[in-house]
Amino acid sequence: MTAHTPGPYYVNGADIMALRPDGSNLPLSLATVYRPIHYGDERDRQAMSANLRLFAAASETAAERDRLKAINAELLAALKMAVITAGLMREGNPPAVCDWPGLEAAWGATLAKAEPDNA
Repeated sequence: MTAHTPGPYYVNGADIMALRPDGSNLPLSLATVYRPIHYGDERDRQAMSANLRLFAAASETAAERDRLKAINAELLAALKMAVITAGLMREGNPPAVCDWPGLEAAWGATLAKAEPDNA
């Protein structure tokens, strides 16, 4: 599978532009967004502008998706460890060697990453 052109992307008129991967200063137009003709008035221009912003934000959106997937993996690992530990505790078999302060700190750090204010 071929990789897409890396961002960041920016808007230039009706075009979605990117920097060339080879580092040259030549313009690289990825796409042209045409004005939809739904209403025949200012709403069409506003829709075109909104579409341009949406497409131009694609690389940042993908980066945020990847960040959230990584946080999700950490949260799942912490939750699995918590479930295993709780099961052992319930059965009266606490882990023989357990760094409770270390676990608490690791789980707390994982949760802190997932908080919306820490994005």
